[in-house]
Amino acid sequence: MEVERYIDQLQGEMTPSALRQIHLSRTQLLDERRRRGERDPDWLLYALLQIEGAKQEVFGAYAGWPIVPDGSLAALMSTINAREQYAYTLDHQERPGYYATCAQEYDRAFGAAQGRNRAELLHHLGKAYRRSGEIDRALATFQQLLELEPTWHATHGQIAHLGAQHDANEQAKEAGHRSLDHLVTQMIEDPTAVPLRVAMAALSNLRSYPELTEKLNADEQSINALGEVISQSALEGLDQFYDAFFAFTSKFSYRHPRISFELVSAVGDMFEVSPASIGKKHLLSVSESLANVAQNAERAGDEALARRLSGLSLVYAESLLAAGALDSFTARGVAKVFTIAGDPARALQIITGVPAGQVNHWLLYRRAEAELALELPQSLQTAREALAGAQADPRAAKNLASYFDMVSRCLKHAGNYPAALEQARLAVTHSDEGPFRLELTERLNALEELILR
Repeated sequence: MEVERYIDQLQGEMTPSALRQIHLSRTQLLDERRRRGERDPDWLLYALLQIEGAKQEVFGAYAGWPIVPDGSLAALMSTINAREQYAYTLDHQERPGYYATCAQEYDRAFGAAQGRNRAELLHHLGKAYRRSGEIDRALATFQQLLELEPTWHATHGQIAHLGAQHDANEQAKEAGHRSLDHLVTQMIEDPTAVPLRVAMAALSNLRSYPELTEKLNADEQSINALGEVISQSALEGLDQFYDAFFAFTSKFSYRHPRISFELVSAVGDMFEVSPASIGKKHLLSVSESLANVAQNAERAGDEALARRLSGLSLVYAESLLAAGALDSFTARGVAKVFTIAGDPARALQIITGVPAGQVNHWLLYRRAEAELALELPQSLQTAREALAGAQADPRAAKNLASYFDMVSRCLKHAGNYPAALEQARLAVTHSDEGPFRLELTERLNALEELILR
């Protein structure tokens, strides 16, 4: 009853303190749920829908419950949450249609709703539009919600997520950039300003906003502040921590290795848990983020840290492999982990297991990387195929320097130093200011000296 009263006081907002109380009371809440039996949705049901394992036990009876716009806030939020859980049981191809049906019902209910119910329906209507591919409708709905509830961080988080979707148009991308910039600025000014769940989701989307990450990368104080926010989420044990940590390491650890090393030390307990307790959807994020920091530790000369983190990264990579066949996206991430850990042969084995129809330039880059590490002559042809694919893909424009560099390194290995020099110059030309350009310039200078000999 105390947990229910507390959630009611918060109007269903899942603050860290609320989540902590729910998890601490997990056993008692489940016992009480069974004692009460089937009844109208309430805050007890909503609390259980926040717990992995428990929510799978309780959502089924309420996924088809009607949306009652003038009922209690607890019933409305529980019913919508149960539907979202049900959606995760559907095949990916079925989900957009299901969300479109939900959107129609939320839209009808919105007209009869008042107060907080009205805002909640608008929030989930926007999410349903976003998930069903209705980009313009989703953006208009979230903007309407901002007029109704201008202080809701979650709305800005949803707009940032919308702009990061692969099908987002330019208007949505620009709105997403503004909303993510708004959230990040607040986090930097005050690490406690944005609710942690919203903060972690926002940081996870940073990888889709290169201009924003470039601006942040230029300011070490900003990176320090964002690292502090991630540390807080680790203390709360939020599973979203892993995706945010991956985005942080992939975008910032190269230029700011010290911060990433300190962050790993501060949140080390989050990586000392079994893969089963993390959940399959986070395993790739955990594995790749550890590999990112391991690679930077090796560059910094800290061999002990590099070995420890690489070893940990393989634990989670092996767990992913044990779960079954990998798609192209997951395979390229796992292959990267094995190559960094010094096992390119295993990386190549993983890549060759991907069906031909799923092979893209991102995967070919990792294949060339593994082949080069094994000193295989075919690495050059693979690198050239990867470069050609990247040049034809607008999404890879920011990554072309890496592709030219890979071709250059393969040409050097093949003994064609003049051609390697030409590709190295192109790599430098396509790179941005920063440590990577310095690294590419050093390779270019080394090639020039080699040819002059």
